[in-house]
Amino acid sequence: MKYKINSRDSFESSLFFWIQRFIYNQTQKSNSRYIKDLFQYKIKVMTLSIDDVFEDMKEFVQLTKEIRNLGNKSLSTYFYPLLNFYNYSIGLGLQKLTDINEDMLMKYVSQLNFKSAVTRENYKRMIIIFFNYLDLNNEDMNGDQFIFDIKLDTLQRTKHTNKLPSYLTEQELEKFLIANENIKYQKQSAPMNRLIIKLLVFTGIRVDELINIKKDDIYLENNQYYIKVLGKGNKERVVTVDNYKIDKDYLRCLRINRSNNEFLFITTQKGKVSAQYVYNLVKNLLEYSNIVKDKSGAHMLRHTFATHLYRKTKDILLVQKALGHEDLKTTQIYTHLS
Repeated sequence: MKYKINSRDSFESSLFFWIQRFIYNQTQKSNSRYIKDLFQYKIKVMTLSIDDVFEDMKEFVQLTKEIRNLGNKSLSTYFYPLLNFYNYSIGLGLQKLTDINEDMLMKYVSQLNFKSAVTRENYKRMIIIFFNYLDLNNEDMNGDQFIFDIKLDTLQRTKHTNKLPSYLTEQELEKFLIANENIKYQKQSAPMNRLIIKLLVFTGIRVDELINIKKDDIYLENNQYYIKVLGKGNKERVVTVDNYKIDKDYLRCLRINRSNNEFLFITTQKGKVSAQYVYNLVKNLLEYSNIVKDKSGAHMLRHTFATHLYRKTKDILLVQKALGHEDLKTTQIYTHLS
């Protein structure tokens, strides 16, 4: 359904209306597999589809936080750039949405001051995506559209060096894995915790991919475990690990996890483990190992896997396939070892 571009009486309310429509549109693309409570999620998302349901922006912000907490982690990526733009633009004294032009948006993007150049680029990208959405979804009573045609291509991309990813050296990795065997985990969760660490180290999968592994996603063949994971963009791939590396912990984990929960990794309360759980697990193990890194999160283990795989094979395409990267450029950072 299409709407008039100046769909409300004021600039502020029209912009608010379109941001709400855009966010609702984006939530429709979310993968329900990652949602913790699908019923509650659908109810809250449905609120986004109701015109003029919010008293003010604060109510809208609160709802987006609740939706994110239910599992839609990507929502922040596109909501906060638009919230920032909304707060900036309502102070400019504009009368209607069609007063916005390329020059004004260039000034807005130019004044963004973030320490991270990646964050600045994301804000710029989301502005372009938002106005492209407006171009496609506005229409007046005569069937005419207002086209902003925002490109922002004359703005120079912020230059920033590609910092090499933090990873464990061979000696540190050996120390880390020994610590994983020796640390005193709680008895009930010990096999699961050890298995989580081993899968991150030996397969390089993302944390979101790991916590969403189901019991039926793993099978053994020719002394290797094949694990089906769902990556970014709902793209499925299979990773492998030698059975002797995880056999003991995997089988113990299955014996302990006899609940009806379909997921492999569950808490003592029988709920799926969270990304924060995995982050804390890695962080505590690094501290126990006396290993200090710039980045102590679980993603550092993905970098470790990729770095050592490339060092061993010198095959960047193999690394790309193992990591599930769509663009080879994303993988090429690991060639710093060549």
